[in-house]
Amino acid sequence: MAFSTADFAKIWASTSPLTPYEFTETNYKEGWNFIGSTPPARQMWDGIQKLNDEKTQYLYDTTDPIGTVETDSISSSVSVTANTVKNITSVSLTAGTWVVTGHLRFTAVTADKLYVCAIADMDDSANTANDGALSVHSSFSNLFSLQSTRIVVLNATATIYLNAYATANCSVDAGIITAVRIK
Repeated sequence: MAFSTADFAKIWASTSPLTPYEFTETNYKEGWNFIGSTPPARQMWDGIQKLNDEKTQYLYDTTDPIGTVETDSISSSVSVTANTVKNITSVSLTAGTWVVTGHLRFTAVTADKLYVCAIADMDDSANTANDGALSVHSSFSNLFSLQSTRIVVLNATATIYLNAYATANCSVDAGIITAVRIK
């Protein structure tokens, strides 16, 4: 029998006509020693395996696995007005600890201006500059990229935003936010 995630829904002896043995706490802690040299009855084997399957199923149903990845990206250019924080994209994350990385590619930029790529817990947040990668663009190129990474600890499900800020009108033609659960 090959293992699959569907196996977490299976409970051993769940349709057996036999009533599984109910172990006392003392029996459970002592193991098979509590029955002596007599082999365990079928109901005992069914009972212990059913309990193990139920505990495993509970853990599977209530835990987001480490390594879960959530991501979102833009499909078209987003205009950024000078001196205004602009939400580019976002992801919804469950409670836990996440490493969140955002990447923005700015176009139609002006030299000697400030550009920000920030990960924030608020849409269009004014406190964005405290959480992001900052760049003063001084070349005459029309295109450059910024990346920001932040560890986010959540006690409940929340939306995390990838925001842009610039001191000149510009646009963001590529933006992606990626979150990896680490705890």
